[in-house]
Amino acid sequence: VRGKILLVVLAAPVALLANFLRITALAAIARHKGLSFATGTAHDVSGYLIYLVAIALLLLFDRWLPGNSRPGKRRAGPPSPAPDIVPVDSTARPVDDRLRRASLLVILGLGIPATALGFYRPVDPPERLSLAVPAETPHFEALRDHEISERWFSLLGTHDVVWRDYRHKQSGRLLTVTGLFHGRNWKSVHPPEVCLQASGFDVEERTIRELGKGAQATQIALLESDYQGRKFLSAYLYGGRSFTTPFYLRFFLRNLPSALFRSRTTGFLLRVDVERRDLDRVQAETLLASFLEEFLPYMEDAVR
Repeated sequence: VRGKILLVVLAAPVALLANFLRITALAAIARHKGLSFATGTAHDVSGYLIYLVAIALLLLFDRWLPGNSRPGKRRAGPPSPAPDIVPVDSTARPVDDRLRRASLLVILGLGIPATALGFYRPVDPPERLSLAVPAETPHFEALRDHEISERWFSLLGTHDVVWRDYRHKQSGRLLTVTGLFHGRNWKSVHPPEVCLQASGFDVEERTIRELGKGAQATQIALLESDYQGRKFLSAYLYGGRSFTTPFYLRFFLRNLPSALFRSRTTGFLLRVDVERRDLDRVQAETLLASFLEEFLPYMEDAVR
C-alpha cells in the first residue's frame, strides 16, 4: 500500500522531469540541427514522446518502490522442502484494510478538489501588459521592434511579448530587450540560457549582481556568452506582483501555490542583451544596470 501511495505522490514530479528533459532535448537539437527543425518536427514529435517517457519513469518507480519487488528467476536445483505452516495473524487483515481505506481517502481528498479546480481557469489580464513597456526612459530610447512569428508566439504560449532595440542617448550603444509577460500560463517563462543555447550561443559564465543598496536592492543574473566570436553580456530576472528574482527555481516555487489554487499569477521575464565589442566587463555591466534601474519600475507597475 505504501508503494501505491508513493507512486501517486511521484506522478507530478515525474511529469515535471519529463517536461524538463523535453526542453533540454529541444535546446540541444536546435543547436546541432537548426532552429527551424527544433521548433517544427522535433517540437511536435517530442510532444508525444514526453508521455512515453513519463510512463516509462512511472513503471521504473513501480518496480523500485517498497512492496512492489518482482522475484527473479531461480536456478534449477533440488526441490525446496515444504514450508512450515504458520498460524494466520488475525490482526493483519484489519490493519491492511485500514491502510487501504486510508490511501483511498487520501486519493479522494486530493483528487476531487483537483478535478474541481481543473474546470476553472483564472482570467488573464484584459489587455496586453507589454503595452505598458515604455518607448523612452530618461537615458534610453527605442529604435525598432523585432518581428515575432506566429510559430514563436505558439512556442512561448503568449502574444504578450516585446522584443525591441533601445539606444543609449549619450553613447549610442544598442541594447536588445526581451520582455515576456504571463498570466495563467506562467510556464511560458523559461530560463534564458535555453534560448541562448538554442540560438547557437555558448554561455561561458553566470553571475549574480545587485542593483541598488540595502532593503531596496534587486538581484539580477548576468550571462557572459559568445556567438561566433562576438561577445555578449545579458542581464535578466523574473518578476511577479510582489517579488523579483534571478533564480528560476524561486520563480517556480513562488508561482506554484497560486497556480495550484487557480489564483492570479501575473508576472514577467525581462532580459537585456548588449554586445561587448570595445566595452570591458565593468562598462557593459554599468550600461545594463543603468538601463534596468530606469526600465524595471515600468515592468513591476504593469503586473501590480
